[in-house]
Amino acid sequence: MGENKCKEMQEDIEAVKNHFSRETSNIEMPESLSAKQLFIKTDSISKAIHMVDKTRQKGKYLINVAACAAAFILIFSGYYSITHSPAQLLASPSQSASALMTASSSASAASQSVSQSMPAAVDYTEIRYAIGKATAENNNFAGIYSKSTDRALTQGAAGQASASAPAAEARITTYGSSGVYQTNTQVADIDEADIVKTDGKYIYLYRFNNQTGNSQIAIVRASDLVLMSQLELKSFYATEMYLNGDQLITVQNATENIEKMPAEVDKPVTVMTNCTFDVEQPSESSSSSGSVSGTASGAVAASPGIAIGEPNGKIARYFPVNNLTQAVVYSVSDPQKPTEQYRYEQDGSYVSSRLYEGVLYLISNKNIHTDVRYNSTKMYQMVPVAGMSDEGLKLVPPDSIVIAPDYCDNSYAVVTAINVKDKKANTKAILGMTNTIYMSHDNLFIAAQKYLYNGNGQGTTSTNIARIAVDGMDLSFIACGNVNGTIDGQFSLDERDGYLRVATTSNDPVKGTTQNNLYILDGKMEPYSKVEGLAPGERIYSVRYIGTMGYIVTFRQTDPLFAIDLSDPANPKVVGQLKIPGFSQYLHPLNSDTLIGLGVNTSLTQGGGIVQDGLKLSLFDVSDPVNLSETDVYSMGNIGSYSEALNNHKAFMYYPEKGLIGFPTTIYTTTGSRAGDPWSGERNLTFNGYMVFKVSEDGFKLAGTISSDDSGDGFKRTSNDNAISRAIYLGDTLYTISNGRVASYSLSSFEQLKVLDIK
Repeated sequence: MGENKCKEMQEDIEAVKNHFSRETSNIEMPESLSAKQLFIKTDSISKAIHMVDKTRQKGKYLINVAACAAAFILIFSGYYSITHSPAQLLASPSQSASALMTASSSASAASQSVSQSMPAAVDYTEIRYAIGKATAENNNFAGIYSKSTDRALTQGAAGQASASAPAAEARITTYGSSGVYQTNTQVADIDEADIVKTDGKYIYLYRFNNQTGNSQIAIVRASDLVLMSQLELKSFYATEMYLNGDQLITVQNATENIEKMPAEVDKPVTVMTNCTFDVEQPSESSSSSGSVSGTASGAVAASPGIAIGEPNGKIARYFPVNNLTQAVVYSVSDPQKPTEQYRYEQDGSYVSSRLYEGVLYLISNKNIHTDVRYNSTKMYQMVPVAGMSDEGLKLVPPDSIVIAPDYCDNSYAVVTAINVKDKKANTKAILGMTNTIYMSHDNLFIAAQKYLYNGNGQGTTSTNIARIAVDGMDLSFIACGNVNGTIDGQFSLDERDGYLRVATTSNDPVKGTTQNNLYILDGKMEPYSKVEGLAPGERIYSVRYIGTMGYIVTFRQTDPLFAIDLSDPANPKVVGQLKIPGFSQYLHPLNSDTLIGLGVNTSLTQGGGIVQDGLKLSLFDVSDPVNLSETDVYSMGNIGSYSEALNNHKAFMYYPEKGLIGFPTTIYTTTGSRAGDPWSGERNLTFNGYMVFKVSEDGFKLAGTISSDDSGDGFKRTSNDNAISRAIYLGDTLYTISNGRVASYSLSSFEQLKVLDIK
């Protein structure tokens, strides 16, 4: 680069700086976004130019110069597009700054080969404006919204690095070696919370004490079923747990009422936001919907006779008590004396969690119960709070909050990454998202259903999905996407090679029918490819992905099992379909060529209806996806039969080393029924307990049954304390877990070895 070229570039930059200064001189901005600060950040351009001129090294510095210049141009372009756009008339006070942050982030992505995050909120004003605007537009602040905020969340190059870099392929099973039970989870090595855990030496189980009305964690020595201790929980918690070395982690909703919030979070929104709303005077029968506008200076201005933001001058109504989700970490190095190490609390009701490589990912849902346009609204009612219990609750800072581009409702998904050993936490939140989560080794996906209604009371459904890149405690909101229809649960989602596969059931409000679909989104959460229109009139009951294949079960009268080839993400193809009676509600891979289906049989009534008629195990040969086949079936009972494993995969046990599966069952048998009238005749409870099957590619064989009741024959109802909810294995021993009992059995003979009743 010659000296003249350097001077020309410097002159151009100075011209842009001067123009930028003139245009922003009358606009109030945060100090971090002022022209002065932005100019400081561009000094590297001049330095790079001089360095290039000095060294004459082609290419090495040209990239830096171009990137820096591009950054400044994009910053200015973002500013210019907002200050010269009619949309600015409706913009929040911080939207101009927001767009500058967005443009700056996009420019940064141009100079770095990393995934770019969605821009965080600039300040609490922007958050209040977004919620208040949606409230006014939808006339129901606790309802579901169909409109996004004015703020455009430019994703730029977001997710491109992830999409191009193949992720590690998930293994088929998630079970440990050496015959030590692990919770049945969706993704290898990523643990999911459950009501029972074991480290191979001790069994940890959650139970409710019917005598005291409190919850406990019982610690039992597995070798001889000796109760080591009971960890008393403060009140009735619906608790799940994890083990992390010699630490026990419980996750639950807190039940204590927060009588008083810390002063830091109890401030009115007017103290920490630079925004007011002009709320129209409603009639006595109407609610407080109306137009909203943000002020640039926070000047106090009110309609005659109405307090600022207070419809009819009324005091804001709100719920004074927040729901909290807790993660409590205990040391169990001495199982006779477990001790609490610390607890972390965050806003909202517990949704789900994951534990991966010593980091706990905790997700909760905070609903906004208050109309934030009221100036008497408190900050903790509008913004999530979180913190270590010994440090107090603090507001999640605005730079840790993202506003979903098209958010579903006035609620937050609050996400915390906790390094369990080090007692460190990182909390972030996304406004307008939370329902179901799925986690891969690199990303956490949060899905939320969205409903859109027309004027005739009809509507369609879709699912918004946010992608959060995870790396230890680092959380980065990358992008949001949307697919038509709703998902059946976490197994509807799966990530492979940087692409997210999503199976949904959608409805056509005009035709009044349903259909099923599979969508593939890229790393930017943008539509990449799709298969739509599967099984019209039916809905999805189960989904499982194995490598490059996806398997979907739908149902109305028969059970179509679809095999979808996903080896080419740009061109997914339905390659096989199998129709059989009944349907599978849970699919579990035995290996890459064989699927286990746990579901129900069905019967056809005289009127042409379909009723469930007992449990059903199916073995599917998927070695040739074009020619799927059901190679074996095992039926159990009739109408009324049930297993928790139908709806909770963690109740399904698979012992790969011994080829055993098991699940709790309640079996009813019908006698004397008439053909076409399954409800006629007499229903009898014939078994209540746990069933274990030997399974291979050749089929199922009943290995043993364990009754929940004291009679041993399973023909009587049992108390809740004795009802078996889980079974775990350690070597050659099977342990059944009940609320008030742990029993051990030989896996060769199913002879009972020991029983421990817990009071």
